[in-house]
Amino acid sequence: MSGTDPLTCELDPRDDVLLARIVGHADLTQLPRLQKFLADLEAKKAPLVVLDLSGLQFMSSVGLGALVWLRRSCEARRATLRLACLSPTMLQLFKASALDKGFNLYPTLEKSTGL
Repeated sequence: MSGTDPLTCELDPRDDVLLARIVGHADLTQLPRLQKFLADLEAKKAPLVVLDLSGLQFMSSVGLGALVWLRRSCEARRATLRLACLSPTMLQLFKASALDKGFNLYPTLEKSTGL
């Protein structure tokens, strides 16, 4: 995968939920951007964080590592992290790496947020 496809990250705070969207390719070239976004997201200390991954086309192992860091940070402060709208390819990646067992995965935003 090339690093030419940009990674965009957006926040959409809602009542009691911090919704974030990650779009593009999360590979080694985009890792600093992803890490900064996730650190900024965690700094908000929301009790429920939902990542909308519907626009995520690719994630390398370093991107997965960044998500594991966010999950551990949320767990340490007793917050909930949910991942929503994974494409079939991304879901397969999570299953192949056994991360589907460690993350709360939801097929839709509605199911992940309860809104």
